Amino acid sequence: MSEEKKPSLAEHETDAEEPSNSEGKKTFQFFKGKWFFQTVVGLIVLSVVVQAGGWLYYYLTSPNQAQQGPEIGLGQYQFRDAPPAGGRITKAQFALHVTLLKGLEKSGREALADHKYRVQQDVEQLLRTVHSGDFEDPALDGLKLQIREKVDKAVGTRVVSDVIITDLKLTLASPPDHPPVADHTTIPVTPVPLETGHIN
Repeated sequence: MSEEKKPSLAEHETDAEEPSNSEGKKTFQFFKGKWFFQTVVGLIVLSVVVQAGGWLYYYLTSPNQAQQGPEIGLGQYQFRDAPPAGGRITKAQFALHVTLLKGLEKSGREALADHKYRVQQDVEQLLRTVHSGDFEDPALDGLKLQIREKVDKAVGTRVVSDVIITDLKLTLASPPDHPPVADHTTIPVTPVPLETGHIN
């Protein structure tokens, strides 16, 4: 009667190693296969798109970073302080201009031309609500921001990069310890006739 040959210890060890070797081969094939390559490429592309979108949003929404296009005149405007307000500045006359965002010159100019009367109306309404103190800021930052928002709202989209105020003439109120005079001090003293606000 022949004796059955028992598997040796070495054979048992070899059989035990085969599953792990098979799993290792599958893992290696995954890292080497097209799915792994496509996943890595997809993650890289997604990261680039997210970063580009963030920079674009910052570029378009930041007034300091937005590149400026051509300057466009919006006409002459004036502000008169209500008598009970008692502000230091009773009257202001100025020329209003805006610069357009880079890349929106053509569409921005067309939008301003199509809505020039609405722009004029909204700016005039704004000037009836501001106060004397808005003109005491040397840079007029608060007033410019309000004008920019009004113009963008009037045309229905953001096209204005910056607001420029030139030919500013301020009429100061008489000191309280002096009787009012007919002709207040004006800076500069040479008056300039006003014209109806228009787009050049």
